[in-house]
Amino acid sequence: MIKRIFAGSLVTGLALASHPVLAQPFNTFDPVSMAMGGAGVALPIPTNANLFNPALLSGFKTERDEDFALGFSLGARAYDPDELRDILDDVADDFDELDDLVDRLNMMLANPANYTYAEFRSIQQELVGSARRLDRNLSAASGKSAQLELGLAMLTNLPRDRWAIGLHASGQATVGARINYTANDSHVLRDLAQQVEAIDAGNWNSGSHSIDYDSDRDLTSDAELLGAAIAEAGLSFAKKVELFGQELSLGITPKYVWVETIYYRADINVVDVDDVDANDYRASHGDFNLDLGVLKEFANGLYAGLVAKNLIKQDYDTVELNGVRHTIALRPQLRAGLGYDGGWYRLGLDVDLTKNKPLTFENASRYVAIGGELSAWGWAQLRAGYRFDTENSDRSVASVGIGLSPFKVLHLDLAVAGNSNEIGVSTQLALTF
Repeated sequence: MIKRIFAGSLVTGLALASHPVLAQPFNTFDPVSMAMGGAGVALPIPTNANLFNPALLSGFKTERDEDFALGFSLGARAYDPDELRDILDDVADDFDELDDLVDRLNMMLANPANYTYAEFRSIQQELVGSARRLDRNLSAASGKSAQLELGLAMLTNLPRDRWAIGLHASGQATVGARINYTANDSHVLRDLAQQVEAIDAGNWNSGSHSIDYDSDRDLTSDAELLGAAIAEAGLSFAKKVELFGQELSLGITPKYVWVETIYYRADINVVDVDDVDANDYRASHGDFNLDLGVLKEFANGLYAGLVAKNLIKQDYDTVELNGVRHTIALRPQLRAGLGYDGGWYRLGLDVDLTKNKPLTFENASRYVAIGGELSAWGWAQLRAGYRFDTENSDRSVASVGIGLSPFKVLHLDLAVAGNSNEIGVSTQLALTF
């Protein structure tokens, strides 16, 4: 039968992608940006600059210069539009219940003298209902998805008005799961219900009946786990230059990217996620990549920015199981942004210029992020925003956040974003001086 530990992994896991090529949306777990809908490409904020646009490092006004910034962030995001968690809880219960009822009914049919017809009838009705309920719940779970993202980052930078340097290390871990429910198994469960219903009051105690069902033997459905851990370390450089009579901030981040893929597949009756740690299901990869950014400061605190991330196209294969192989793809991502710094408030607007394929079983995304921040004497911040997904409105989320920055040195930022199907949280601790 399906192991409850697998159901737990489905509850907490990411969605499995059914297509062979998987990519990434433009996401961050920086709480300053998350609280403002995900905007950040044209907002020169020292505690997240090199996570968004390396050109931001040299985009600070002289009077707001920080000599040094060090930050650590941690966040998570969960998405369950189909209420898969509840369905899978029911599936785990149904598997256990059905196996138990089959054993009890076979014992009753083999020793009818020890039982009354009322006892037989009660077990009969329970078993028929259990088989049909399991069929319904597995059908409902098949192809459905839930998503969980975990991310962390560390950055340190030396922002300057004319030149700057920054260092960051970040990681995102994902794992997904899917039950592939076959038509054969649906037939087996329906046939089981009909077989049990056919036993009537006139012959239930004849001693000639036996329920021919064994989940280990009869079920052909399988289950898959797919995951990836993507980590990168990069060194950012930025400088203000004059081009065509215009002063621009240009930034570049050469980086090394590590990708470990995980792919596990097994018959539904023998799945055990403890096996996923085995090297047979993992593949490790690593490559250099590159981010480029540009920032233009206009009069009166207005900024415009453009960033291109992962300029070198890379594909990372999983192991092959039963003739199936998945590919994690890093594709170039292009995003433009506008920002306004009014001193005691900031406003930001970002737009994805590329459609980004999903890393999981979801639809492609193209985000429009808008948000703002109010600051009280630089010691406390209140933020709010909204992230529109023009490809899938179910992924559009509202967000809020707060920041505390005593003496403008220690920064603690918190953010939450969500809708009825999605929730994300993030926190960051940073120092600037």
